[in-house]
Amino acid sequence: MTVSDERRSGRGTKMLEEALRYISQEWNNPNIKIEAQSHLQQFYGKCGFKTISEEFLEDGIPHVEMLFKGNSTKIAGN
Repeated sequence: MTVSDERRSGRGTKMLEEALRYISQEWNNPNIKIEAQSHLQQFYGKCGFKTISEEFLEDGIPHVEMLFKGNSTKIAGN
């Protein structure tokens, strides 16, 4: 959970981009599959993730599977 005045500051995007950059360098550009809360699809989509499943419930919360292709040029700085 994020403190409300920190939301939409861009910090989450920067953190995710840095994590993707590190993973890409350390593990030779692997594909990364996540289960994201459905309402966060746009956030992950901005960083290069694509929705690859229908919506499903996990613990009563709508989720989707998303995939980041390891050879994506979407990572900032690449």
